[in-house]
Amino acid sequence: MNTKALTNALLIAYVLLVLPFGAIAANDEVEVGVTAASVTDAIGKPPISPARDLETGLEVFFNEKISTDDSGRAQLLFRDGTSLTVGASSEMTIDEYVYDPETSTGDMVVSISKGVFRLVGGKISKNKPIVFNSPSATVSVRGGIVTIKETPAGLTAALLYGQSLTVESNVAGGRS
Repeated sequence: MNTKALTNALLIAYVLLVLPFGAIAANDEVEVGVTAASVTDAIGKPPISPARDLETGLEVFFNEKISTDDSGRAQLLFRDGTSLTVGASSEMTIDEYVYDPETSTGDMVVSISKGVFRLVGGKISKNKPIVFNSPSATVSVRGGIVTIKETPAGLTAALLYGQSLTVESNVAGGRS
């Protein structure tokens, strides 16, 4: 085999070996937390990887869609200490999660389409509200514990403990 042919063969081998890994690295999913507890029938669908059962200790990713059936539940623990429990027959997506552990600041936005959720705010919520977007309202929570329920009839939210809860209707409307 001459030098040019050998060089071409090595180049092709290099591309075949390295390119798939580069493609995977370019599409990495960003871990934002972990499943702290789970009852069967809680499913996570990361943006790239296939859907999987959310088992205790499994990573949770930015832009992941979490869903439960009528017997499923999951508790998600985020890097800042925020705990989000996803109740039965619920659906949500982690739209935004940024956390800087050096300053204990960040942003968290979750879209909920149906179901029951319980938030125990971590470090992010001490400085900036955590936001829940739903078809019927936008909920902002500062430094507290809240429950949120989204049904076809609309959204209900209750501040169980903490600084503030704001609910702004997405229907012609108001703020409460």
